[in-house]
Amino acid sequence: MSGKGKKIERGSLVTLIYESREFKAVVIDPDGLGDGQPSVGFGFRMAERYAGIPQPTLSGWVIGSEDDKSLKLPSESFQGD
Repeated sequence: MSGKGKKIERGSLVTLIYESREFKAVVIDPDGLGDGQPSVGFGFRMAERYAGIPQPTLSGWVIGSEDDKSLKLPSESFQGD
């Protein structure tokens, strides 16, 4: 830590500004994108609002247990409607 503010930890809620909009995001890995550059995650409702993907669809993509969740990989045999 270089002393530039408080230390960001996994699970911290941070505010990001992108194209004049403020977003709340959760820190996934404090150094995920490099030293002092956290990787973050957004909630399903935010993804629904800004990406247009319905929350039930996003929930269906999540696999795993309470402590270990990940997204399903797209299937090569998937045939769209």
